[in-house]
Amino acid sequence: MQSEMRLRVDEARRRLKVLNDAADAGMELVKKQAAKQGDAITCRGRGCSGCCHQLPTMSFLEGLNVLEWLRERGMGQLLVGRWGWVVRAAEYLKNPRARVEEWFNQQRGCVFLVDDACAVYEVRPVACRLDHSIDDPKRCDYDESSGETQSRPKMDVRDLLHALMLEDMSVARAVGLFRGDHPLPYALMFASMLRNGLSVEQVAGVMAQFGIDNPNMPEIRWATLELSPDGKTYWDRDNGLRQCCMCKAMTPPSDWSGMQCPRCGTEHVP
Repeated sequence: MQSEMRLRVDEARRRLKVLNDAADAGMELVKKQAAKQGDAITCRGRGCSGCCHQLPTMSFLEGLNVLEWLRERGMGQLLVGRWGWVVRAAEYLKNPRARVEEWFNQQRGCVFLVDDACAVYEVRPVACRLDHSIDDPKRCDYDESSGETQSRPKMDVRDLLHALMLEDMSVARAVGLFRGDHPLPYALMFASMLRNGLSVEQVAGVMAQFGIDNPNMPEIRWATLELSPDGKTYWDRDNGLRQCCMCKAMTPPSDWSGMQCPRCGTEHVP
């Protein structure tokens, strides 16, 4: 990696450490809030990996951070040996008909899921740090009869998520790199290209081939999704459905109350 780019990446990683610490501290407050309301986050640690079979987003900077963290610990072979997973996943997501539900139905466990635990837990993305359940952990498991997980209830982390997203954008602007969030396989691919010597402009060109016209636009997930006419959320060009950025549900705009998802209640920020 070029010396100038190395300095930018090192600075980004330093700032991401602060961001991740803030996310962890925020979740501790959420746990305390849950306890006051008689609830408790029920995630159990190793072996409790239902959410690791869903598709998280990862920022470009988080992808770089994970790759560098693995290199420093001599764990690069972990990803090298599973790179086929990343490529197949990226190709799958190029399909205009790809959906989060299909990803879960095919039980595509995360590339970093090793022995039912996260191999990069220390530097996992913010999306993973905030994911949790206050439901029976058994309901997070894949249900073959329904083809999906049954667990839904969560604590409200909208304010925390919004603050962390703004800070992530600030970090990206400060170091002059992309700020958009993308499906984890994409983020890893693009970050790897930059580490292997491609310029920011060249990586942006590759991203365009995957249907990402604006590499700085967060929350772009599927080829058929685009910014809605009101500029406040994303919709499916084929059927006009809106997608919630939290629960990923695709629902008619008429079901929404303002910018509130009718399924999980997330209030989206323009």
